[in-house]
Amino acid sequence: MAVQGRTRTGRSRADRRAALLAGYRPLPGAFDEFIDGQGEVRPHWEPFLSEWCALSPAELSQRFGLADRHVRDTGVSYRVHGDVDARDPGFGERAWPLSHVPLVIPEAEWQVIAAGVTQRAELLSTLLDDIYGPGALIAKGLLPAAAITGSPDYLRPLHGAPGGGSLQLYAADLGRGPDGRWWVLQDRTQAPSGTGYALENRLALARAFPDMFRSMNIERLASFFQGFRAGLVARSKRVEPRTSACCTHAARSNESYFEQALFGSWLIVRRRRIQGG
Repeated sequence: MAVQGRTRTGRSRADRRAALLAGYRPLPGAFDEFIDGQGEVRPHWEPFLSEWCALSPAELSQRFGLADRHVRDTGVSYRVHGDVDARDPGFGERAWPLSHVPLVIPEAEWQVIAAGVTQRAELLSTLLDDIYGPGALIAKGLLPAAAITGSPDYLRPLHGAPGGGSLQLYAADLGRGPDGRWWVLQDRTQAPSGTGYALENRLALARAFPDMFRSMNIERLASFFQGFRAGLVARSKRVEPRTSACCTHAARSNESYFEQALFGSWLIVRRRRIQGG
């Protein structure tokens, strides 16, 4: 599917901008990502808005169609927990709902978010290393032993094992309050999901809007996957230099099967099928 270039006829970029803003109304009592308190477009949205308004409605529709087709062609899907019927050949697969308009976050604000999330990840990693290792926090009375050993998520066989408590992957649910400040709504350390979908969102929109991605200083995602893979390999080598890292994923009936399979394909060099077990 060919992507047409910017239109040079019809309504101008300024006309499209005026029409878009004329119909936009911020929700009362909520922080608006696009418009500030004075009714002006926030500065970090201006480059995106300029590129967006350079395209006619027909061109935008065509590019949205290209992004949606990428999602369909690559099989990006998800399942709702508890809504999977093994008798269904598709196991209840649902097409991933791609948002055509991304959330634009300025670099300075993103650096604050990244620093805060990193700090939380390091804290949780330190806690797990101690819980499955020396147990200094319990010995000092800073953590009640019953809260740890009584938890159904506590993996007793890993206590004392090399790297037994290492936090491999961390995610956080974020939300913005009415005053514009970001809040961590939930920490996720047990098989957090979202990385694969974030990647596919980026690939789909980059294919549909290549000029926009080239002109805007967008944070790249490849370094995350490269760093995660390097970390897995480094951890395995610390335990046994001759070992290899492996990535397993659930059966197709699992609600996050697609993302696990996609995430694994970005991390491994060779793929093997393990039967049973």
